[in-house]
Order: sequence, then C-alpha cells, then structure tokens
Amino acid sequence: MKRCFSFILLILMMGTLPGCNTYLLLKSTSGGSSEKKQWSKDNITGFSVSTKNEVTFVGKYFDYLIVKGGGEIAQLLNSQDIKPDELGIEGAPKFIIDDTARTFDGKVNVTAPVTQKNRNLLINNYSFRCNQDKCSKIIDISGTLHEKATDNEIKFQHPFDVVFYQYQTVSGHPGVAKALMPVAITLDIITAPVQLLAGALVYSDY
Repeated sequence: MKRCFSFILLILMMGTLPGCNTYLLLKSTSGGSSEKKQWSKDNITGFSVSTKNEVTFVGKYFDYLIVKGGGEIAQLLNSQDIKPDELGIEGAPKFIIDDTARTFDGKVNVTAPVTQKNRNLLINNYSFRCNQDKCSKIIDISGTLHEKATDNEIKFQHPFDVVFYQYQTVSGHPGVAKALMPVAITLDIITAPVQLLAGALVYSDY
C-alpha cells in the first residue's frame, strides 16, 4: 500500500515538475498592481441641508450627498454657537472614488477661529482640538456623487477644492514574459530529466 501511494506520488510529480520555470515566469508577469491616480477635481461652493439633516456639498460640476459624517457636519452648520462663515476646510480634501465612479470616502479637516469665548465650547461640545491660532476637527466622510440638482444652495464663505483619486490596476509585463518565454521553456527542457530524477529519488526512498 505504501509503495502504491509512493508510485502515485511519483506520477503526479512527473506531471507537474517539468515546466516549473515556465509556470513561475507566467505567474510573476501575469499579475498586476493597484496604483492611485487622480481621477477628477471639483470646487465646493456651498451646501444644502435637507429636513432629514442630510448634507449635500454643492460643487461646480457635481453634487455630493454625504452619507457618513453628514450628521457631524450638519451639527456644525446648524449650530447656534458657530457662525457658518467662520467654518473653513483646511487644504484640499483628497477622496478615493470607487470603480463605479459613484461612491467616495475620505476626510475633511474643519477649522474655526479660536477665541477665549469659544475655545472651551468648541472643545467640549464639538470635539475640536485647539491651539493658539485655530481649532480643527477631522471628520471621516463618505458619500455618493450626483448630477447637479441642488437649488437651495447656501454659499460657503470660503469655497474649497476637492481632489478625487481612484485605484487603477496596472497590468503586468507581458512584453517581458514574451521575451523570456523561450528561455524558460529551454530551461524546462534541459532540466526536465533532473526534475524527474528528483521524483524518482523520492520514490526510491520508499
């Protein structure tokens, strides 16, 4: 029974060992890597808040319904403690958009001027972090992209740019594979007896 099992193992090795170099070459060159590339950018000029407290950023080219993080943004925009024109977005937020070019996610860094009067208020009530110059709060957001349709836009005092990136698959190197294929096949032909001998040695041990 043991020798029978070893013989079957040898047959499998004889069928799979030859061609190792060719297989490894194909495997190493057929795959691809994912690369982040700029997909688009827009300028956010204002916002709207629905009766359900759904926040939509209004861009120059598209509208952006905020699904995650919209509640925190709505809280700030509707606050009686903070004037909307005091709020700003630091830098140009970078969002990742999915393959369908419909949903996105990223972070926005909301800023507000710091004063003796509002410092503790912003920290305790709205989870801002403050230094001597300003208070800021990073909000994780995700949302969906829509054709422009917002009529009740409230203009931002400080419009801001957003940049969208998308992960795109970069193919392998078919040219390299094609060039090296004859070499790999030749190596397999030359080393096939050695590969089979290795299998035979395994069998002889039993």
